[in-house]
Amino acid sequence: MNQITFASFTKRCPSCFVNFAKIFIHMSCSRNHSKFLTVMNTTTAEYYPKKQMLTELSYGMSDNFANGAYNSCVNVQFPSSGTTVMQLLCGSYGADQCSPTRFLESIGKKDIAPFQIDFHLLDAKTHANVMDVKPIGCNEAPQPFSNKPCTCVDCPVRCVPKPYPTPAKPWIIWGVDGMWLIMGIVYYLIVVIIIGVFIFKYFKTTSGRTLLIPDSDDELQNETLLETNHSFLQRLSQLKTKSEQNLLNIGLKFDFVIRKSFRNYGVFCSRKPFTYILPVIGIVLPLCLSVGVLTHFTAMTDPVSLWSAPNSRARTEKDFFDQNFNPFYRIQQIIIRPKDQTTIKHFDPNTNKTITFGPAFNHTFLLQVLELQTNVTNITALVDQKEVVLTDLCFAPMKNHICATQTPLGWFQSNVTNLNKMVKEYNYFDHFDNCIQNPTLQDDSELELSCSGTFGGPMFPNVVLADFDPKDYKSARSVVITIMLNNHLNKDDNKQALAWELEFLNLMRNYQNPDLEVVYYSERSLEDELDRQSKSSLMTIAISYIVMFVYISIALGRFTSVRRLFIDSKLILGLSGVAIVLLSVTASIGLLSFSGVKSTLIIVEVIPFLVLAVGVDNIFILVQSLQRREFREDIPMEQRFGTVLESVAPSILLATIAESSCFFLGALTSMPAVRVFALNAGLALLIAFVLQMV
Repeated sequence: MNQITFASFTKRCPSCFVNFAKIFIHMSCSRNHSKFLTVMNTTTAEYYPKKQMLTELSYGMSDNFANGAYNSCVNVQFPSSGTTVMQLLCGSYGADQCSPTRFLESIGKKDIAPFQIDFHLLDAKTHANVMDVKPIGCNEAPQPFSNKPCTCVDCPVRCVPKPYPTPAKPWIIWGVDGMWLIMGIVYYLIVVIIIGVFIFKYFKTTSGRTLLIPDSDDELQNETLLETNHSFLQRLSQLKTKSEQNLLNIGLKFDFVIRKSFRNYGVFCSRKPFTYILPVIGIVLPLCLSVGVLTHFTAMTDPVSLWSAPNSRARTEKDFFDQNFNPFYRIQQIIIRPKDQTTIKHFDPNTNKTITFGPAFNHTFLLQVLELQTNVTNITALVDQKEVVLTDLCFAPMKNHICATQTPLGWFQSNVTNLNKMVKEYNYFDHFDNCIQNPTLQDDSELELSCSGTFGGPMFPNVVLADFDPKDYKSARSVVITIMLNNHLNKDDNKQALAWELEFLNLMRNYQNPDLEVVYYSERSLEDELDRQSKSSLMTIAISYIVMFVYISIALGRFTSVRRLFIDSKLILGLSGVAIVLLSVTASIGLLSFSGVKSTLIIVEVIPFLVLAVGVDNIFILVQSLQRREFREDIPMEQRFGTVLESVAPSILLATIAESSCFFLGALTSMPAVRVFALNAGLALLIAFVLQMV
């Protein structure tokens, strides 16, 4: 490992780099290096036969310097991998099992250093022939190389707690806390004002009243709580002030106008030719609006467009990122769990201890995972008469153009031969253990295998393993395969990726293995699921409308004889009621589509049930009011309809306005899915009311 490479790892902490550099500077340039360096092995140089080339060197080092150098580097972070530099520099031991001795052992290996360096840590007090210089602490500036020590993040010693702020002097007024005093005064002022207003209103109201004395005992006795509307309003007006009478009169006049308008409208609708014209208008106009569903309807299925407002901060930042750096990768993921959850015991020849591995490391299970992984990576899709394979779409960061597939079998380069490899007592368990400790390990000294995947990058255990105990990756019960496809800002450029993902989902849907539990996910899965649920709801909607049609026909029908079955059963009424509800839904969607408002598939699932419930209620109110009200036989049908509308239509109008207003208030939210749903629901209820009145 040269100094340039190490500097890229430790540039966050100059003290760490300087301590590391001292090891090789004194080995190469010290005037006394003959005292602490011993040549162990040499060989004849390949291009200079008369020259000897060094192959192994013994390096005596003070344990004080080794410990100090190690401590200056042990907490240095490496953000690219989300870990410390010791996780990368300590070989198969990783950061958790690293120590000064193991750190020097790792950087002294032949494949890392130019030749094998055997470090020997000795006490400088008892051994004179050692390299003994003063280490630089991470909280010290390594001058003249740098004037700055390591930061608090990389050097906990630098994290000196900030002094507590000096408490402000208390605000005291007349020996009492000022805030308490002010709040008390404000409270008592509010109480006094409220009491004063009540007293003022009481005396003002009392002075404006007129005492009523009954003309006789009989009149007093005949008074009941059930007074007629006229007498009740008359007495109420006598007991109220003039301002309250004015408000009451406005309300009465408004109620009178509404009732009279509905009465006139009912009489108007019942006369020919309006009994034919208005229903035709009520059918033709919604049908015309419903055409918008066929011509201008655009469904939003992108989850981002559904649940985030275009002007929200999260959406704005995401759009900026996508436009400048391209959207995040399209993720395809498979989580595989063996049904046999038996743990596995393995004897570690390095520590002479038995290690317990989780069910995810079962050899037979791993072979099955490798077979499934191979099948997935070999998927081909056909787009515009052209075959598309994974390498055409995947994220390949290295020059070898190999997909950066994250899989635990990447530690074996996804090769069954490497998985089955054994050297003496060492097998795939030992390689798993080494790669879990250090995913960037380039050479497992026993099996001579790299921990890097075929694409040349590392596989981190927290990404490729699942269902493990905290801080013990070897207890994993499941494995994870993650495939990243390139994503594009222009949706049309993702056409090939969508086709490949569809084939991936088809393969996983048809995959059968009695020994495995497989869960899978694709980038297009959420959109596909939204579309599938919407289509599956169509049958439910159809059944509910048919049931409501039958229910209306039976509940509102009056069966007298078989000859009058179709008249008394109210089949046409039930069919018309259901048709009105359905037309109101399609008309609202069509009108909004004409207006350029994109819809969501959730409105197809929810709004038909919502409008059906409200619409059927209104039908029952109108019909049963007509059936239950007793009219004289000489009263014409037009007057009967007018009377019915006069009595029930205002309440239906009030309920419709209240319900629609609530939904329209929901349209004020910035979330597109909620906003579109609220607009459609409120508009559908209004259209349903208009059609029922027509």
